Amino acid sequence: MALNTRLQVITRRAEEECLWLAALLSDEEKTQKGTARQWSARDTIAHIAHWYGVMAADLAGPRDRPAVDYGDFTKINDQIFHEHESQEWSEIMALLNHSIDSIVGSLEHLSTKELMDPEAFKWTNGQPLWRWLAGIGYNHTTGHLGELYRSRGQAEHCVHLMKRSMHLLNDLIDEPTWHAVNNYNIACAYSLSGQVEKALPFLKTAFRAVSYTHLRAHETVLDLVCRLLL
Repeated sequence: MALNTRLQVITRRAEEECLWLAALLSDEEKTQKGTARQWSARDTIAHIAHWYGVMAADLAGPRDRPAVDYGDFTKINDQIFHEHESQEWSEIMALLNHSIDSIVGSLEHLSTKELMDPEAFKWTNGQPLWRWLAGIGYNHTTGHLGELYRSRGQAEHCVHLMKRSMHLLNDLIDEPTWHAVNNYNIACAYSLSGQVEKALPFLKTAFRAVSYTHLRAHETVLDLVCRLLL
C-alpha cells in the first residue's frame, strides 16, 4: 500500500476513533462543558477537531508559507478551549468530519516524494509531511482519547486504542526511531493501566531501537521507568 493511501487510512481512522468513543457517551456527557484546565469529553473532541481544521487549512494553503511558532502551548490550548466552548456537539462533529474530508482530499494528489521530502512544505519546519500528518494528526488524537478513556475509568479501552495505533503507525513507514516512539506509547498505556509485565517488552524494544536521549525528547521516559520499577 502506498504511503499516500496509508496516511489517508490513519486520517480516517482518527475520526473513527472519535466516533467509537462518542458512542459510549451519554447525551449529558456530549453537552457537558469542562474548564480550560479540566476538559470534558466534549472539550477533548473539540480540541482534536480544531487541530484537524488547522491541518486542513495548512494543506490547502501555499507550500512556502513560513512555519508558525506557537510558543506556549498552554496558552494556545486555552484559546482553543474558549473558541469552541459554546459550540454544540453537532457543530464539533461536523468540523471534525469536514476537516478530515479536506485533508484526505489533499492527500490524494500528493506523491511519496512530496510526503517524504522535509523541504517540500516550508510550514512543517523541516519535518516531512508524512510525520507531521501522523504525529500532529493521528498520534495527537489517540493520545487525547487515551487520556479521556483513563479519566472515565476505562483504562483497558486506552490499551486497545494504543495497540491499534501502534500497528497502524508502525506499518506506515520502516524507520527505527518512529517505531520506537510507537512502542514506547503502548508501554505507557500498559503501565498506566497497571499491566507492568506487559509494558516492559515494549519499553525494551523501544530502547533497543533508539537512544535514551531521543525518547526522552519525546516523552518523560524517566517517569515511565520509575512507574515500572516501583
